[in-house]
This record gives sequence, C-alpha cells and structure tokens, in this order.
Amino acid sequence: MESQASFDNAYSSNSNYYNKPRTRKPAIKTTTDNVIVAGPHLLNSSKSIDKWPESNKEDEDHGIDSSRMNVAERKSDVKFDSPTFENTRNGNVQTAIHKIGLRLAQKVINISEYDVDFKIKIFIKLLLYHILFFCSGYFGGLIVALLEGYQYSSNLLFVGCKNLLSILQQIQSVTFVLLLCIFFLFPSKHFTLPDMFFPIVTILTRCMIISIRYAYMSETRYKILKAKQTFDWIKQDLVLFSWDKLNFKSLAHEISASRYRIKYEEEDFKFRFLKPISNDLHQRLSNKNFYKEKNMDISDVIEEMKASEKKDKIKVTPKMVNSSAEEEKKDQFEVPSITLNAGRPKQAFKLNSLERMGTKVKTTATDQELLDPAEDCKDDLENPLACSQEYHGEEIIKEMAILNKFVIGSTKIALYIVIGRVIIYLANIALNYKEILEFTPADLHMLISLVALNVTVHQVNLKFIVFGVVDFRRKLFFQKALCVLIDPERKIRENIIHKKIPVLDITDPNNLRRWMSLKKLSLDLGLKYTYRVFLYSSIFIGLYGFIALFFTLIFWDILTYKIPTPVFILGYYDVILICGIMIKMVKIGAEVNSYFPIHKQRMLAIKSSLLNFMSNYRILKDRTHFNSDTLKAIVIKFKELSLSEEQRNERIEECINVIDHNIEILDHDVEHSSLQLLGVTCSYEVLNSIYTGLFSITLATAQHVYNKES
Repeated sequence: MESQASFDNAYSSNSNYYNKPRTRKPAIKTTTDNVIVAGPHLLNSSKSIDKWPESNKEDEDHGIDSSRMNVAERKSDVKFDSPTFENTRNGNVQTAIHKIGLRLAQKVINISEYDVDFKIKIFIKLLLYHILFFCSGYFGGLIVALLEGYQYSSNLLFVGCKNLLSILQQIQSVTFVLLLCIFFLFPSKHFTLPDMFFPIVTILTRCMIISIRYAYMSETRYKILKAKQTFDWIKQDLVLFSWDKLNFKSLAHEISASRYRIKYEEEDFKFRFLKPISNDLHQRLSNKNFYKEKNMDISDVIEEMKASEKKDKIKVTPKMVNSSAEEEKKDQFEVPSITLNAGRPKQAFKLNSLERMGTKVKTTATDQELLDPAEDCKDDLENPLACSQEYHGEEIIKEMAILNKFVIGSTKIALYIVIGRVIIYLANIALNYKEILEFTPADLHMLISLVALNVTVHQVNLKFIVFGVVDFRRKLFFQKALCVLIDPERKIRENIIHKKIPVLDITDPNNLRRWMSLKKLSLDLGLKYTYRVFLYSSIFIGLYGFIALFFTLIFWDILTYKIPTPVFILGYYDVILICGIMIKMVKIGAEVNSYFPIHKQRMLAIKSSLLNFMSNYRILKDRTHFNSDTLKAIVIKFKELSLSEEQRNERIEECINVIDHNIEILDHDVEHSSLQLLGVTCSYEVLNSIYTGLFSITLATAQHVYNKES
C-alpha cells in the first residue's frame, strides 16, 4: 500500500507535464542515406505515446527524449515477483523494435525504387563489366570480384553456381571466349571476319540489355548488390521472370509503385457497379488475399478460367441435326424467337425495353449479348449483391491483368525466329557439304560455338523485343477494359471483355472521377519495364538499322566488301523480322493512343445522356423503350435512387463537372502519357509513313535486281 501511495504521489506531482502542449518526436528517424535509426526512448517506455510528456531541451540536442525515459523511473517503486521479468520484457521490446526497424527500412528501400530514373554512370560501369566478363570468361568475374567484392560479382551472376541462370550465363561467356581464341589462334579459310560479325553484335546487345536493367535500379538497391542476396531477390529485376511471366507479388509491387507516382488516395479509390455481380467476382474483388488464401498463382487462375470456359461451351445447346437447310438459313436472318408464357397476351419484343412482360428469349452463343447483362448471368449469380457495395480499384486492375494474361497467353515467337535462323544457317552449310569434309577440329568447334550462341544468347535477346509487343498489348487490353467499364452499350458479339467486366455506376460522380485515376494507373503500371522496352527497341533499331544500311550499300555496289552468303542471308532475315516486330509495336501503340479520343467520346456520350435525362425527365421517367443503353441505364438508376428533383439535378450537375474535368485531363495526357518509340509518338500517320518507306525501298531494290539481270 505504501509503494502504491508513493507511486500515486509521484504521478500527481508530475501531472503538470501532461497539461502542457505535447511536442512529440518521431520514434523512428531516417538519415539521408535511407538508414533506419531507432530512438533509444522506445526501449524503456512504459506508457502510451499519447501520454508522453514534453521532452527536455538538453536531451533533445543529443537525440534523446529523457522525459519519456523517466516514465519507467517513476514506476520504480512497483515491484515484480520474478527478478527476470524486466530482462525478459526488455528483450521482447528490443526484438519488436528490431523487427519494426527492418520493416521500415524495407519500406524506405521500396519507396526509393518507385522513382524511375536512368542512371548513365551505372549503365556505363555495368556495360564495361559485362563486356569484360563475356570477353574473358570466369577470369573477368574474378577481376570484378577483386574490384567490387565477391558478393557483388556473384549477384551479377559472374561467379558462383547458385542457380541455373548463372550457370547458363557462364557457359555463354566461356563459349564466346573459345570462339574468339579459335578464330585468332587457328585461322581458317572457312570462317572469315564477317562470320564473327553476328556473334559480336549478339554479345554486345546482350551486354547492353543487362546494363539497362541495372541502370533503372534504385541507388539503394544497387548498393545492396554488394551484400549476399538470394536468387528470388535477383529475379525481381528480371523482365522475363517478374513482368512477362506475371505473378501476384510483382503485380502488387508495381501497383504500389504506380500508387506512389500517381498520388491517389488508397481509401478513396473504390468503385460501385451499375448492376449486381456474381458471388465469385464479389469474393475476388472484396478480399485482397483471396488468391493467397487459396494458395493460387496466376497460372493456376488461368487454368481454372480455361476449364470454366470449356464448361460454358458445353452448356451451349447445338442446333438440331435434322433441321433443314432452309430453316438454318432462315435462322441466320431472323431475330431470336420468343416463347410466350401461358395465359399472357402476345407482345412485341423490344431490345431496350424496361419491361419484358414475361417474354422469354431463346439465346445462343452468338446472340447472348441481346439480353441485359444482369439477366445473362442470372444462372451464375448464386448470391446477387446490392449495387451499393464498393470495390477497390487496385483489385479491379488486378483482375484485368489476370484476364489479359488469359486472353493473350504466352508467346514463343522468339524461339521460332531462332529455330528458323539455325535452319537457314545449317541448310546453307549442307548445300556446301564438300567444305564440311575439309573442316579441321578447330573449324568444327567454331561451328558448334556459333550455333550454341545463336540458340542461347540470340534467342534471349529477341525475347526482350518480343516482350515489348506483350507489354503494349497489355496496355491496349487495359484501355479496352476501361472503355467497357463506362459503356453500358453491349455489342451483339462474342467478346470476353464485355462478358467478364461489369459496368460502373455512371450516375455516381465519384465513380467518374476515380475512373480517371484508374486510367492513369493502367498506363503507369509497369512503367519501369515500359521504359526498358523503349531502350531495348532503340538498341535493336540502331544495330539492325546499321546492318540494313551496310548490306544495302553493298548490294547497290556503293561499297565493295565481300560478305559470305550465309551472313548476308541471316542479316536480312534478322532485319526483316525485327522490322516486323517493331511495326507491330508501333501499330499496337497507335491503337493504345487512339483510345484517348475514344474515352473522350465515351465521356461526351454520358454527358449528353445526363443532359437529356435532366431536361426531359417528365417524358423519360415513364418510357419503357430506349434507343440508347446509356440513357436506359441512367433512367433505371435514378428510379432506384428515388431522389428529389433538387438532389437529382445536383447529382447530374456534379457528374457533368467531373466529365468536363476528365475531358481536359484526356486532352492533356495525349501529349504526356502516350506511348512512344525513339521519341516518336505511335500513331497511324507514323505507321503509314513506315509502310510508304518500306514499299519504296522494296520497289527500288526490285528495279535494281531487274537491271542487273538485264
């Protein structure tokens, strides 16, 4: 009792501290080097943060809050039965602080990675290191280890055998070194300097691609390269592992990075749908850890979607086999037949009528979109949910990414290109089989090395340029999905985007405002990889543009330089295919950029329907048939809301103001957010110029060949 009284007296005597305005210091301090320092006052604090008194000025100069530390001293009269209680308690607190510090340090590192900047010094440094490694093999890796440290060289996959990728890269380096040694030490009449041109270009391209990856790495993450890291940590920067083969971890990381760059509020990024959605979609959108709880990766989700699609195709009833050709022809041109319920009068069928009056429409796979989306999926709605439910925009963009992966799938065009290249090269050698009989062991080793580098290094290089097409197609899919989100007009066609993606409530001004942030998120998602694609494309256009120009000058007899026929054929083979991939990227980029005016038109259509509804409310409120699905959706939604005239007009005016603001942003983002290649905005005008130039070159080449033969 005495100890308790002394404690109460001590507490009351210091009560004036708690009446003063509190100036709290942060418990965690960060230095300019992104190093986490835990304040020592956390170690002995025994009261809540809200009850910390004001700290002393002298202790503040030393970075110590003595008043918070004295709280434990004021409780010194309180005795504990166990003498080891305090040690255990302090140990637990220190462990907890250590974990918090690690998490905050990781957070600081992650935030530093969100800024996408190209660091030219790191690029040049890594380019020289990789050229040294590929030209001197394992010895080059040891030199880098002496200069920067063993772990640095190991994380660059120069030394050590921690995974299959490092072993493959070291084998490629040894193969190229053997190729150089054989060429210079054992000269051969079968392999000349032009035969070494493509292996050198291939290795140089590989070095530049790897250096670009590290040039876009944050300085904090680059410094961590000198510490021991796992292969999972290294894979986070590899395009083919983290963004091409999409996974939930990399997708969540890129969404967080885009959130940091766009600066939208996470709590304010929620949407309502126009109509009820299925219970399965509700669970996926409302539960952030839905796939984690089910232990599913994106590949598992896609397999599940494929199985579901096959099941849906089986549900479609085929036409009767014994139906005559005349009836089948008739069915192609007639509207779907209507079966009337018994005891009901016959009525005309209207596409956009609000009341069907008990009519039942026979649907097939081709005319399924004739019905309301809510009626189409009624069989799949185990538990239809109210439209007032809000769903986070990040979960919506995640489902879009999964659906895009399901639609596009994986491409193996790089492998096919390399296989064709090897076949052409070996076919040319087979035609000159007499030369093979004259090959020395050194020549055979050189031939094997050329084919090995072609299959491994050149194939990997081409994957990066093919990835540019995949990334552009993903952005195009997002733009189509965004258009569907605000478009109640359902087309009469088989389109997976229209079937899988519901419509937002276009009468909610918050939905329209947040939709603009969703569009920015779709364009910004994976920005680091998109910038890398731009540089990869620049490298390929620069190198193979030079090859095309050099070979063309030789072909036109402007330069007199003898090039072996295999090298000449392979050169034009690569130029034509890479040029085709680039044209494909420009075309997809032009389609992506064309959705800026399409989205603007969609916003104007919603605005027009809202103005029409506001000015003709008395006429439209009782109408049962509409030519526009947008106007129909607006009428139905406002009937459900049951607002007064003043509230209804205020809501419509707010929607119109948001739409006008969105249109201004779309006009501005055409210049700043559009896709570009080599600094040129992708457009159909640029595409037409490319087609015209290629046609002119082809025509001039054909004329030159004809004149030679004449």
